[in-house]
Amino acid sequence: MEVIVVLAIILFLSALLYSQFGATSKKAAVICSLNEMVEVKKAIRDGFYLDLGLIPEDFGPDGFVDSGDENPQYATRFLCFTNDGEGNPQYEEMKKFLNNHSVSTDFLKWDKYNRRGWRGPNMESDGSCRAREYGAYFPLIATAWIDVCEERAQEEEAIGCNDKAGEYRKGKYYHIIVEHEGKNQLKDTATIICFGSNCLDDGSCFNEVKGRFTTADDLKEKNYDTGDDIVMFVFGTQPTRFPEGFDETDWGY
Repeated sequence: MEVIVVLAIILFLSALLYSQFGATSKKAAVICSLNEMVEVKKAIRDGFYLDLGLIPEDFGPDGFVDSGDENPQYATRFLCFTNDGEGNPQYEEMKKFLNNHSVSTDFLKWDKYNRRGWRGPNMESDGSCRAREYGAYFPLIATAWIDVCEERAQEEEAIGCNDKAGEYRKGKYYHIIVEHEGKNQLKDTATIICFGSNCLDDGSCFNEVKGRFTTADDLKEKNYDTGDDIVMFVFGTQPTRFPEGFDETDWGY
């Protein structure tokens, strides 16, 4: 009987320690992601945007803005690109980006006198994605949950749920989203988004209630629910959206 009691106590303490460790681990991951999102914000606001007058974004396969096929989780590649010379993948992708925004390719070189042009990389990468068009890998900036998201994606693939696997993989990287008026970027709508520990969009990218993509105005509404997601505006003083259960005073930024 005494052995059973001792075992019960051990199991209880183990469960308690596990829950406390899990909560601490998640909090540390959130803080890590918040700090990295601040670095992405600085790289855009104080580097990429100052140099080019643009916010990095993904156009998707069709090359048009706001057409619904964009992959904002790949937008951080532009912050990590190095000028590898004309004809090379990163240079050609950057040229395509400028052309899509009707910006002269003269900006592909840094003009030290006028202090304008491309002088990347603005950040170091810690992830990558395959660029099929070039047969190469492009650098990306990964979240603290990259391994968790990939593990969940592989589990979904193992049971034939490839679409769900794709959704989990979107959570591996930070998203950059900006709204447009025609082809012009509306800079004050620019956001950096992390899907958090569940690796899934909880409303920061798609508004399930209204059946459309989430807007900056949605994210400014105090009662708009973004669940486990983290949302940070690039410009302005709009407060950061923290994941559910996170005490913002723990960040201390």
